[in-house]
Amino acid sequence: MRLPVIFKQMVLRTSAIFLVKVIGALVRIPMFRMLGPEGIGLYEMAYAFYGFVLSIVSGGFPSALALTTAKNRRRGYGIYWIVFLLLALAGGLCGLASYHYAPQIAAMFGNPNLVWPLRLLAPAMMIVPLLGITRGFLQGIESYGTIAASEVIEQLVRVTTILVCVTMWTSYGIGRAVGGATFGASTGAFVAFVFLFAVLMFRMKKREAVSKLPLPLAKRKDTGIIVFFYTSVSVLATRLFIPMADFIDTLIVPHRLVDSGLTIHQATAIYGEISGMAATITYLPTIITAALSHTLAAKITADWARGRMDRFRWRISKAFEFGWLWGAAASGFLYFYANDLSVLIMGDESLTNPIRYTSMAPMLVGLFELSNTVIWVTEMRKAPVIGLAVGEVCTIVISYVLCAIPGMGHLAAAIGLLTLEFVATAWNLGALKWKVKGFFPLGSIFQETVVLFGIVGCSFFAVNLLVELLPWSEYMRMIARLVLSFGLMMLYFLVRFLGFYKKSLH
Repeated sequence: MRLPVIFKQMVLRTSAIFLVKVIGALVRIPMFRMLGPEGIGLYEMAYAFYGFVLSIVSGGFPSALALTTAKNRRRGYGIYWIVFLLLALAGGLCGLASYHYAPQIAAMFGNPNLVWPLRLLAPAMMIVPLLGITRGFLQGIESYGTIAASEVIEQLVRVTTILVCVTMWTSYGIGRAVGGATFGASTGAFVAFVFLFAVLMFRMKKREAVSKLPLPLAKRKDTGIIVFFYTSVSVLATRLFIPMADFIDTLIVPHRLVDSGLTIHQATAIYGEISGMAATITYLPTIITAALSHTLAAKITADWARGRMDRFRWRISKAFEFGWLWGAAASGFLYFYANDLSVLIMGDESLTNPIRYTSMAPMLVGLFELSNTVIWVTEMRKAPVIGLAVGEVCTIVISYVLCAIPGMGHLAAAIGLLTLEFVATAWNLGALKWKVKGFFPLGSIFQETVVLFGIVGCSFFAVNLLVELLPWSEYMRMIARLVLSFGLMMLYFLVRFLGFYKKSLH
């Protein structure tokens, strides 16, 4: 039985992203136990600053290059080298500035323990943009296997660095220990970049036609580079809001929690539990929709460019149907099994409420990713920017007000975390409704949702009844409940959607 290409690509991307996410989530367990909630909070604060700077440096170049290369490989290869040099310069300058001004940046956050975490992230500010643009070019030529291999290599090196450095530096204080954890971003990115760049150079040497053919960039009348940079700015304006929101959260949430009567250590710990652990768990199911969005982008770009509107609408309607149902099922799973997940991961119930409070993340993030991909392809560049701007304003107001209320703690931080996703997703869907008719089949989705939750409810009851009859320890029963329930959920989606991929997504 021959499976369609996009299904194979999605499985490959999903497998790689899943492996990377699982490795990253698993390393959080020893990290959390070695660093504690406060250490994880510091780690998230440092990464929020790093992500914000990295987004500005990288811009929307990787995504824009992927779309450009999918349309014209020669042009994409020429633009790759131009952007590579620009990012090397910009990333190097930002890395040096971050290292030199780390004490001042830490003072802005109100925590001197952030100095070493920020300094040890400085090398990554130069390497990661180069890694990202290289992956963008390879995505454009649909070299998903190479991208997947580099992601796994990066994560393995990163995790190894984290475990070794945190173990060695814990005795030197919380700041040095967290710095050891952030240093993993630099080592992982460096090894992955060396691997990816070597593979790319080998391929380009082997395919001399790509480098020797005259590039469209050499023609004065060609506007490819102009369109590329315009697309990059549009993508940057869209993607900048997420890291900017994280950065603003690190400035608002801990300080307002302190205003509610908590100490800075308690506030940092709450921020770490919501953003560092609970969000890591609840965002894990979004790897499925991320992989779908990633592999679908090149396909629907080609459909849109060639005017194949029937196929374009059909593909995205099925993608949104899948994204909605997967998000709903994953959110329900996280809510009902929050206690089991907390006990298995942390050894206690401390993360039960944080996981439940953020359990809507898979549904919101999945739809946001899919809608963003379609919006970029259809060149509706202003819509996501406006939606994210409105969402960010709402997030700031809500976080500022709720986090200062005594006793709100985890719930306030979780509401602030999800507000941006909710508003931005709703805005994107509203914009697409006018651009692409029938992309979100409400009738069939509503029917499928009712069926899905009926199956989930019956499965939840049956699995719990079955597991309680087993003569096992409570720990083993938790594992059995999770495995059986998740397995049944995956079986439903395979039966429901595999036929769809076999039939049409070639």
